[in-house]
Amino acid sequence: MSIRLGLILSFLSISLSLSAQVEALVEFASAKTLSAAKEHLYAAEASKNKSQSSISWYSLQSTGELHLAVITSSKTVEEWESTPGVLRVKTSAPITNRTRTPNDPSFSDQWDMEQIDAPGAWEYTTGGTSHSGREIVVGVIEFQGVQLDHPDLQDNVYINPLEIPDDSIDNDNNGFVDDVSGWNFTEDRNDFTRNNHGTKVFGTLAAKGDNEIQVAGVNWDLKMIPFQVNTTLRWIAALDYLTTLRRIYNQSNGIQGAYVVAANMSIGFDGVSETCENYQDLNDAFTRAGEHGILCVGATSNTLEDLDRTPDISSNCNSEYLIVVSASTRLDDIWNSSGYSTTDVDIVAPGETYTTVDYTVSGNVNSDFEDTSGATPHVTGA
Repeated sequence: MSIRLGLILSFLSISLSLSAQVEALVEFASAKTLSAAKEHLYAAEASKNKSQSSISWYSLQSTGELHLAVITSSKTVEEWESTPGVLRVKTSAPITNRTRTPNDPSFSDQWDMEQIDAPGAWEYTTGGTSHSGREIVVGVIEFQGVQLDHPDLQDNVYINPLEIPDDSIDNDNNGFVDDVSGWNFTEDRNDFTRNNHGTKVFGTLAAKGDNEIQVAGVNWDLKMIPFQVNTTLRWIAALDYLTTLRRIYNQSNGIQGAYVVAANMSIGFDGVSETCENYQDLNDAFTRAGEHGILCVGATSNTLEDLDRTPDISSNCNSEYLIVVSASTRLDDIWNSSGYSTTDVDIVAPGETYTTVDYTVSGNVNSDFEDTSGATPHVTGA
């Protein structure tokens, strides 16, 4: 019993000693007084017969005529202030990583967010509003649909404040009946086909972060307007819908419309090798959107080929408001099914298989996504 009590008292003594350590910046009157104080401190430590010194002393080397040292010891601030030759004492303060880690259960599997240093950005903002407090809106144009009631997405779906749901009336007189959240141009209706692709794009872009559900998107609080298109002209119509919203917003000084800042376009032309010269109307739609304040972000092809030799139509468009995205790996190489170009591709983002929101495919729950369709919403969300 006495041995055990002795060990406990020894541990308590060590703990109290460690807790009493003070880290301080001490300014000395001269190099001589600094040296003398250091010698005296180490001598006092040695007299305690400790097997390992608890002193840390670092004399700053770049301070010119100032004589400063960063010192950790059991000496209190008051004791340092009463030490001959000491001019000033400043205690230390703790620091942390400039990151914000969400509590979403699958975030630890989201290597893509670590790759783009999203936690570092989240330390400053998690999105949602501009610097002046305007609610940020992004259009998401998909070939197929999206699960709008997904638990990690539903809070970030844009709601048209001027439209009354399910009354079969075009309340805002914009030509679309009951367009509460975007429009399905493929089937000319206000509802969408549920689809894995669109749901994963939405999740990468703006799954609600820090809500203890599944994952975090790049932008935690973004409002997304969904569109479903299946032809180039319906793609143009979706861009026109977004451009009109932003134009009305600009003209009304924010009273009407929406502050649409970007359009995510994880779509394109497969199996067709042409230049954008034959699709100038699409290029013009990108430019009209940009002139009103909307940045268009589009996926390049999912074929590992040189687009300078085998053009991809939408990637080849030259609108200055279009950002073309290719996919990268965990090692920042080009992903093995992504087009590349020295002229048409502007940026790469994670597109190797990564984790995002789940979706049930053929009876199996799946949360993986990849390719340029996944790379693009990383850029749009940022």
